[in-house]
Amino acid sequence: MPTNADRVFLEVPFSQKDKAKALGARWDGDERKWYIPAGLDISSFGAWLPAVTAAPPPPVRAEPVAAAAPVPAVSSGISLSVLLGRIGQAIQQAFSEAVWVRAEISELKQLNGNLFLTLIEHDEAGKEVAKIQAAIWQGRARCVVEKFCSGTGADFAAGIRVLLQARVRYAPRRGVTLDIEDVDPAFTLGELEAKLRRIRLQLQQEGVFDRNLKLALPTDFFRVAVVSPEDAAGLGDFRAEAAQLERHGICAFTYFAAVFQGERASGSVAEAVRAAAGGDFEAVVLIRGGGAVADLHWLSDLEIARAVCLCPAPVLVGIGHEKDKTLLDEVARSHGTPSKVIGFIEATIRDRMAAGVADIESIGQLSRRALDGAEARSGQAMTLVRESARHALLQAEAACGLLVERHGPDAWRMLSDASRHCETAAAAVRASGRNALDLAQAGLDS
Repeated sequence: MPTNADRVFLEVPFSQKDKAKALGARWDGDERKWYIPAGLDISSFGAWLPAVTAAPPPPVRAEPVAAAAPVPAVSSGISLSVLLGRIGQAIQQAFSEAVWVRAEISELKQLNGNLFLTLIEHDEAGKEVAKIQAAIWQGRARCVVEKFCSGTGADFAAGIRVLLQARVRYAPRRGVTLDIEDVDPAFTLGELEAKLRRIRLQLQQEGVFDRNLKLALPTDFFRVAVVSPEDAAGLGDFRAEAAQLERHGICAFTYFAAVFQGERASGSVAEAVRAAAGGDFEAVVLIRGGGAVADLHWLSDLEIARAVCLCPAPVLVGIGHEKDKTLLDEVARSHGTPSKVIGFIEATIRDRMAAGVADIESIGQLSRRALDGAEARSGQAMTLVRESARHALLQAEAACGLLVERHGPDAWRMLSDASRHCETAAAAVRASGRNALDLAQAGLDS
């Protein structure tokens, strides 16, 4: 007697039971279902086969062939459709309820509001060990995606590890697939944090985690490299301010375009940072600005972080979100937004210019004090010269008076000679004072 395992059960509405019975279907009182007895063509019952199965194509009738030598009798077996129907029943019975599945999204496509995913799993060596197709139908897609994005701050996209609630589906021509009903954002948050911990540990083991942070900031900016997406909203504001500095010949900016989101972000940003590191720049600026918070996780990447850590110039980060940080904010100097980065550069230049002006004013004050001191010393020297000359003249006149009294006419001649000598000495003293003053003035001017 055939068992339930040998039977293909049908989903026959009550209104169609007579039609199914007329085709040969039998009623199983224990299962309370109609089934196809052995020996009947399953294709006649295609309208009532379970959803996980499908009616097979009509059997292909073989053309008569010439009689051959007798062969041993073998079992006629079962048809492929019956086999697949039983497989479908087994799957349906084993997975009658939705299950939670851990996997990585390797591909994601959208069509008419539906999301079609390829889910994979890798072993510890990175080898792919499992793969299945899944779908989030239009009625659930928006709810699932919004729940994931709001709960994780990450984009629901390829490359993300997820925990999904799914129902197992089976169809003979498509095989096993999954219908996604829900998502657990907490799992992905844990995965992202675990990824960050692994990257931090790797960089620390390499001894480069804080290498860029230890570089001294420049006291002035003359050449700056900028790594950014070509169409970043924050780039326009940054370039507007930078253009003013370039227009006045104060600082030059060189731009390196890169992809900041998606699977290409890792290699693209890292390559741009390495290219900028090879130039003669006081600093490398890494900005985004204006993008979705959900895209930030693409920047928390080992290859990007390593390129930043190894950059020989200080890296200034302005990704556009002050509250939502990435790994780059840990390994480089974070300024929050592109506007704050260019503001920091401008402030540094202003401070340096102000210091230069203060130095010039200080030099001027010192020069004025030195000149005033030289003038005072010159005046004192002139006063001393005049007093000395007058004293010498008085002494000469007194001596001449004595000579006149003693020697008469000869005294007048001697007095005249002495007077001329005094005038000559006074002129020489005045000339010497003027020369000393001129030399002092020349020293101050130089």
